[in-house]
Amino acid sequence: MTVEADFSRWENALSEASDVQFTVYDDLNHLFQRGEGASTGSEYYERDAVLDRRVVEDVAAFVDRHA
Repeated sequence: MTVEADFSRWENALSEASDVQFTVYDDLNHLFQRGEGASTGSEYYERDAVLDRRVVEDVAAFVDRHA
C-alpha cells in the first residue's frame, strides 16, 4: 500500500462516513516515525524511534470529537 496508489481508494470508499478523517504525514513512515526513503525494516529495531507526537495529538483530538 502506498499513498499514491491507495489513498484515493480509501477516501472514495469511505466518502459518506461522517466519523472518518484522512491525514497524510509525508515525513513519517508506516510506523509514524520520522524517516526518509523506502522502509528497510531496520526501524523495527531502533530503540529510540518513537511515534511522532503529531499523530498522537491528532488521534486524541479525533477521539474527543467522536466520543
